[in-house]
Amino acid sequence: MVIKKQGVGFIGLGLMGKPMAEHIMKKGYVLYIWGRDKNKYSDLIRDGAVWCANPSVLAAKIDVCVLCVTSGEVVKEILFGIEGFFSTGNKRKVIIEHSTLLPSDAMSIATKVKLFDSYYLDAPVTGSVVGAQNASLVAFMGGDKSIFKQVEGLLGSYCCKMTYMGDNGAGLSTKMCNQIVLANILLSAFEMVSFANNSHLPIDKVLGALQGGLVDSKGWRLFCQSAKDPKAADATFIKNVVKDLRYIVASAKHNGTQPLSSKHNLDLIEPFIDMGLGGEDVKVLNRLFS
Repeated sequence: MVIKKQGVGFIGLGLMGKPMAEHIMKKGYVLYIWGRDKNKYSDLIRDGAVWCANPSVLAAKIDVCVLCVTSGEVVKEILFGIEGFFSTGNKRKVIIEHSTLLPSDAMSIATKVKLFDSYYLDAPVTGSVVGAQNASLVAFMGGDKSIFKQVEGLLGSYCCKMTYMGDNGAGLSTKMCNQIVLANILLSAFEMVSFANNSHLPIDKVLGALQGGLVDSKGWRLFCQSAKDPKAADATFIKNVVKDLRYIVASAKHNGTQPLSSKHNLDLIEPFIDMGLGGEDVKVLNRLFS
C-alpha cells in the first residue's frame, strides 16, 4: 500500500491526543477529527481542523487515522461499530493506535482490519501529557514495517523517538515493559519524598543531590515533582496507572512471567479506584505515605 492522501484523521482528543493533533496541524497536515462532543474541539476547528459527523465519514477523507482512546473496546466500536470507520466498506487505510491495550487485543484488531485491505499499527507512547505538549513522546511500533516507514514523518510531529519492535502486539508488549518500570519509579518517588520530609531534609536539595546518579530519569523527576508539590501539573490519572498494571498482570499470565512488583503495585493503587479517585492525578498517592 502507498499512502497518497495528505489529510490525517485523529480520534481521541483528550489530554494527550489534543496536543498531538495540534502538532500534526503545525506540520502542515489537514486534520480531520471526530469525537463525542463537537463543542469540546471548537478551538481545533477554529485553527483549521475539519469536523466529521462520524468515523465512517472521516475514513472516506483520509488514508491514515490516529487513535488515542481509552480501551480496546472503544477502539473496536470506533473501527467496527455502527457508523464506525469500516462500517461502509472503507478500504486501504492505515490505523495508528496510540492507546495502551492488551497485546492480544492488538493482534485480533489487526486481523480484522486486514479484511478491509488495511493496516493496523500498535504504537503506544510514553512521555505523559508533558511529552505530548512538547512533542517529545517515545513510541514503540508493532505491525507492518513498510507501513511504519511511510508514517514515520507524521509520527515525528509529536514523537522524538520511534522504535520498530516487530509484528502486531510487539509495540504493546514493549509498552508493558516500560510500564513495569514506570510504576515502580512512581511509587518509589513518592516514598522517597515522604522519607526525606520525615528525616527533616530539604527536599529540593535531596532531589538536586540525586540528579545525575543512577536513579535519575525523566520519569523520576516528573513523579518527584508530583509528590512534593500539590500544585504541580498533572502527570497521569490513577485510572491509567491501574489499567496498565491490570494489563501487565493479565499479559504475564499468558507469557509465563511472575508479575511480582506489578501485582504488589496494583494492590497498593487499585483501592483508589474503589474510593472514586480514578480520575484524580497521581498526586493523591501521597495518602499512602501520610
